[in-house]
Amino acid sequence: MKAKLIAVVVVVALVAAVASFFVFFDEPTGDEIGERMEGSYAEVDDYEGTMSVQYTQVTDRGELVDDEELRQQAEALAAESDMTVEEAEETIVENLPDEGMVETGNYTTVAEVSFTKPDRYRYDYVETPPRNPMEVTTTEDNVAMMHLQGYEPYEVHVSDADAGVVGIRMVDYVPTITDDYGIEVNETETTDETYVLDLTPVAEFDGALDRVEVDRETYLPVRVERTQESGRSLIETTVEYDYEYDVGVSDGVFDVDTESIAEQEPPFEAPGEEEHHHAAEVLEDVEEPDAPDRFTFDTVEEAEEQFGFDIPDNEIPELDYDRTAVRGRTVHNNSSVTMTYSGDQGNLMVYHTIDRGSRFGSWHGDDHEAFTLEEVEIGDRMGELHYYEVGDELEEVDVEVSRRVVRFNCDEMLIEVYSGSLSNDELMEAADEIRC
Repeated sequence: MKAKLIAVVVVVALVAAVASFFVFFDEPTGDEIGERMEGSYAEVDDYEGTMSVQYTQVTDRGELVDDEELRQQAEALAAESDMTVEEAEETIVENLPDEGMVETGNYTTVAEVSFTKPDRYRYDYVETPPRNPMEVTTTEDNVAMMHLQGYEPYEVHVSDADAGVVGIRMVDYVPTITDDYGIEVNETETTDETYVLDLTPVAEFDGALDRVEVDRETYLPVRVERTQESGRSLIETTVEYDYEYDVGVSDGVFDVDTESIAEQEPPFEAPGEEEHHHAAEVLEDVEEPDAPDRFTFDTVEEAEEQFGFDIPDNEIPELDYDRTAVRGRTVHNNSSVTMTYSGDQGNLMVYHTIDRGSRFGSWHGDDHEAFTLEEVEIGDRMGELHYYEVGDELEEVDVEVSRRVVRFNCDEMLIEVYSGSLSNDELMEAADEIRC
C-alpha cells in the first residue's frame, strides 16, 4: 500500500513537472515578443483613443540648496509673493526633506489621440501641465504644430523632451524595437493579460526606453517607461495607451480650427493647490508671455489703415483660392498681418510685417538631416524656400512632411507664404502672384 502511494505521488510530481515544462517553453522569448510587436504594428493602419503621460522630475536635495541655485529659486518665489528673498529662502529650505531626492516637478498630460500611417498624429488635450494651455497638437514625422489658447500656432521639432506634449509615440520605437534593444521578459511583472519587457539599448542613445508592457492578444504596447538624466535631475516618464485599432481615421481629423483657438483668452492663472504640484509651486520660475493685441478685418484696406503700411496685391487666381480671413496682431508695438486663403487643397497663409521678425522664428529643423533651405527666384526677387524632405520609405506613399514656407522681401516688408498641403512648385506659384 505504501509503495502504491509513493508511486502515485511520483506520477503526480512528474505530470506537474511536464506541465510546467511545456507552459514555460510555450511562452515566447523577449525577442520573439519584439518580433510579434513589429509584425502587429506593420498591419495597423490607424488608431484612436486616450494617451496619459505621467512626468516626474527629482533632484538631489544637496543640489537644491546650493547657494547660487537657492538664491535664484528664492528670487523667483519672492517675485510672485509678498515675501522678501530671505524669507523665500527659509520657506524653500523648510519645505525640503533633510536628505535624498526631492520631487521638483510632477504633472500629468491626458489627450485624445488620432493616428494614421505613416506618422500623422493629432492630440486633443483633456489635461495639460500648469501654465501650458495647449488645445491641440498635430505632428508629421518629427515636426509638431502647437496650438495654444490665445496664440497663433507655432512649429517645433519633436524631441525626447516633448514627451509631456506628444507622449512616447509608438511610431518612434515599435517598428525597430528588436534592432534597437536587447529584450528580456520580466517574469515577475508579467501577467495573464500583458507581457512586461525590460529593455537594454544595443547602443546608448538619447531617449532610450527602460520597460514596455505589451498586450498578449494584440502584441501592441499598453504602457512604456523611461528615465533620463536632465542636468542635475532625473526625469521619469510613464505613458499609458488605451487605443482602438483600424477604426478608419479620416484625413479631415487633422484639420485644426486655428482661428478659434487663437481668439481664446490665454488662461495664465497661478497653479492650483493640487498635491501633485506642491514642489513645483515652490521651485518653479515661470514667466508669463505678453498677450498680443489681435485684430480681425473685413478688408485689406482696414488692415492697412490700422497698421499704417501698404500691403501688396495678394490675389492668387491661378490656384483658385479665395481669401477667407484677414487678421493682424501687435506685440510690443510690432505689427503683422496674415491673410488666409482656402481652396480644394487646403489652406494657404500669407504673412506680412515691417517691424516684426519671421512668423516662424528660427527653424528647429536647421540641423536635421531632412531639412532643406533653397535660394529661389520669385519674380524679379530672390527668396528662400524652407521644407523637410521625406525618407525613401515615405516617398513610396507620396507623403509631404511639415509646413513649407517661401520667404522673401518686398522693399522693406518681409513676406512669408506657407502651407501644409501645397507642393513646393504650387507654393512658389502662389508667391509669384504677389506683386510688390
